[in-house]
Amino acid sequence: MMKQEPYNSLSRRKSIYVLMLAFSGVLLLNACNKGDSSSKSVAVVNGRALSSEDVEFLGGMLAARSGGNRPAEDVVIKELVRLELLSQEADKEGLTSTAAYKTRLNAISRNMAAETEAESYLNKMVEVTDSELRKLYDDNIANARPKQFRARQIVTDDEQSAKDILAKLKDGAKFEDLAKSSSKDTSTRDKGGEIGWFLAAQTSPVIAKVLNDMVNGEITQAPIHMQVGWHIIQLEDTRKIDPPAFDAVKEQIKAAVRQERLQKHTSELEEQAKIVLMPPKAAPSEGVK
Repeated sequence: MMKQEPYNSLSRRKSIYVLMLAFSGVLLLNACNKGDSSSKSVAVVNGRALSSEDVEFLGGMLAARSGGNRPAEDVVIKELVRLELLSQEADKEGLTSTAAYKTRLNAISRNMAAETEAESYLNKMVEVTDSELRKLYDDNIANARPKQFRARQIVTDDEQSAKDILAKLKDGAKFEDLAKSSSKDTSTRDKGGEIGWFLAAQTSPVIAKVLNDMVNGEITQAPIHMQVGWHIIQLEDTRKIDPPAFDAVKEQIKAAVRQERLQKHTSELEEQAKIVLMPPKAAPSEGVK
């Protein structure tokens, strides 16, 4: 019934991607720093100098990967040396001359340029004032009191099993007991089907609509067919949530305003640009090689 969090494997892939960006970013930064005598060297690897700018860049990337926890400088330098050794080995093996490498490097360069432009645009724009933020808060958040639900559920594999359980409930059986003995949902079964408190946005629109029309203590009259099984719901309680204080969401509102302005800037660039989208290549007909 409830929406699931992303799997840990997604986080692992994100970490690998961030490290790849760091590796490629250091390569780009090294290329830009060649011949720049103003850069202070922190290490020299096989005659190639690594600058303090390299350390600063990689440190920021590693901090982003670890949720804002920036490693100590000696740790960053050690990682920078390791990446540089791999980079030099890639040069020796001719890997940096391949078309695949150049395609990836161009993509990363494009992304970095786009991020740099976005950062520059946002830094140049007029800062959002507290009075503007307060008005947005008053208009959109201050009076909003979303409803939370507390409910139990029983999930079955087929409709007939769900109907049989509903019949038992009408005959006086306890919801908790039937959830423990019959529900297929392992996350709530041992708790008598207890889901806890949740917002409508945290469940499916179908179930949210059903719950919104129910009164406390009521059980759904018919099983609800979802992607995973048939659901029987008992609404236990509802409550309204007080909105967060202005200071608690001020930075989030500011970030949303900045993102909205950046989107407007991007739309303006699209209107001014000459963009030609090429038609996709037609798939070959069956039997044609």
